Amino acid sequence: MIEHLLWIALVYGLSAATVRFVYRRLQSNQEQAEQTRYVLITSNHGFILEWIIRALSLDASLRGKTHQVTVVDYDSSDETMLLLNRLFDIAGIELDIIAGDESLSYVNVSGMQEWEDMKYIDLRQEGTLQGIPFVSKL
Repeated sequence: MIEHLLWIALVYGLSAATVRFVYRRLQSNQEQAEQTRYVLITSNHGFILEWIIRALSLDASLRGKTHQVTVVDYDSSDETMLLLNRLFDIAGIELDIIAGDESLSYVNVSGMQEWEDMKYIDLRQEGTLQGIPFVSKL
């Protein structure tokens, strides 16, 4: 009978220690979790933009982080803006939308370069998808 009580106390103690360890680990991860900032430059890229936003949402969910995504749209004639408004509340993404024209240049967006972990991705150029997790070629 005493052996059973000792086993119960041992299992209880190990369970409590495990819960405490997991709780502290989650707390430290939340404190260290920084936002990754993406600036996406688009022009009629509605067909690929949904995949990119969903890939970033999946990456944010897996890492326990939040991605801040700023989309600068240059005069899109497709449904890019409708798509962005539909994806506005997707999990793990803080989405900012800037509707610009060709007079808005990289110089105007370069004020965002002060962020250390910012990734500037111009979808109008070939080969810029390497900086986006879970997206290689579309």
